[in-house]
Amino acid sequence: MATESEKPADSESAQQNDDKPSKGMMGKLHIGGIIAAVVAVECLLAYFLIPSAADMQPSSVDVTVEETEDAETAADESAATEVEVDLGDFAITSLQRGTNTTLRIDFQLIGIVHQDDEAELTELYGRCENRMRDKVIVTIRSSEIEDLSDAGLALIKRRILERTNAALGKPIVRRVIFSRFSLIEQ
Repeated sequence: MATESEKPADSESAQQNDDKPSKGMMGKLHIGGIIAAVVAVECLLAYFLIPSAADMQPSSVDVTVEETEDAETAADESAATEVEVDLGDFAITSLQRGTNTTLRIDFQLIGIVHQDDEAELTELYGRCENRMRDKVIVTIRSSEIEDLSDAGLALIKRRILERTNAALGKPIVRRVIFSRFSLIEQ
């Protein structure tokens, strides 16, 4: 049987055990409140600092019919001074190690240059045709299937343009286009 001196100790320990859950719960609520306050401040900062879509759109008052016509005329004049130069036909086979598939890529590469630079490009291309072909082949073979499957081939075009101009020694080619492009995965 328990003595009188043991009973108060048991009641004190029971009372302490009852206080611990409430202190633990208050601590968790306190931490939750701090996290909620931090998230609220971040949301407010984002709301005030990030521009809305309406702020990013040009005002309809800013664009006039004359400016639109001027832009169209400038684009037409620019296209009239550019010429297309054939940079070759390519038939590339590439093994994709991750998926253990083979890609067959066929295309014709066209370079867009300013009319005044056509003769210079033809001369430079004659001197470094093999280097340029190598740069294009390496670019295609090192590309991911997602890049090759892109409808506009934008990333591939940028890489080829950069490496082609580097092989030529000067930025003479303005854009590259594919007159035909075929990608077959086996």
